[in-house]
Amino acid sequence: PWMREHWVEAKLKTTPMRGIIDRLDYLGDTTQGVPRVRIVDYKTGKPPQERYLDESLFPIYTYAAALEASTEVKVEVVQLLYIRHGRDATITREINQRTNQRSAKAFDDVWKEIVRASKAGRFPCKPGPLCDWCDAKAFCPGWA
Repeated sequence: PWMREHWVEAKLKTTPMRGIIDRLDYLGDTTQGVPRVRIVDYKTGKPPQERYLDESLFPIYTYAAALEASTEVKVEVVQLLYIRHGRDATITREINQRTNQRSAKAFDDVWKEIVRASKAGRFPCKPGPLCDWCDAKAFCPGWA
């Protein structure tokens, strides 16, 4: 590993983003001398089903967009590493500038929706199976 627990802070479109990247692996330099990296995010849960894969990759794509927006590196690969499930439970994706642009826009859109909901005082809920684990279920309007 090149770096561990790397702090990243950037503005994606109009939205501030900050977080800690679990691991950055150095992959060499571009022909212009810019470091190429892989972002690795350790996961303790189980790997997602195919239909939830985009949702699972969204945070690491956001880290890639933020890292490129705030530093002189080229993120080429992102990797989700499910540590309880061995090597077979690693999800690896190559990314590019288009991926970063889409991720920054999606992150910005989520933030704008949070701001709108906050101003309106309206936070619609979507009850689902994971709600059984939530401490707020007793007073959540979705379960009233």
